[in-house]
Amino acid sequence: MKRVLLLLVLMSNLSFGQSISSPSYENWKYDDGLIWQKVYQTTLPIDEFFSTFLMHIVSTYKTGTQDYHRAEDRLTFNVYGDNVDFKSMGGSRGSTALFVQYPMNYLVVVDVKEGRYRVTVKNIQNDLSRENLGLTELDEVVMKKKNTQFSKSLITVKGMGYINQHFSGKFDLSSIKEDNDDW
Repeated sequence: MKRVLLLLVLMSNLSFGQSISSPSYENWKYDDGLIWQKVYQTTLPIDEFFSTFLMHIVSTYKTGTQDYHRAEDRLTFNVYGDNVDFKSMGGSRGSTALFVQYPMNYLVVVDVKEGRYRVTVKNIQNDLSRENLGLTELDEVVMKKKNTQFSKSLITVKGMGYINQHFSGKFDLSSIKEDNDDW
């Protein structure tokens, strides 16, 4: 009887005590605010990289991209009203976190070195103005324990995965096809 009871206790600890380690948080960190950051590879020279990035990435945003600033090896710009297409990633309105369903505003910083570039997205806010709630910081929703841990709630992890996929695809220049109609 003791062995059966011990077995049940061990099984319950194993099944309920699991922590969520998800690739959804792989590009996220908290450093005085929630930050998404990823490094990409590029074969373009720095000047050509910036013109390509401006033409193919920055120009795809509908509003707020007029205020970009380029320094020597850095580009910064604000994005307003960016929507995550969570339905194309398998999500639905009923099973996706609300913070994914509302437009986001954020600051993008692109740092370039030979052969690679790093995209940092910070100051991420949800625009809840259509609900008359104004702006809310994303870290208020997905962080817990005084911003020391990411939430392990399944719906939050899934939502952060959608945003991670959205940003990863949005800033990847390797997905852009060159137009070679020189035949």
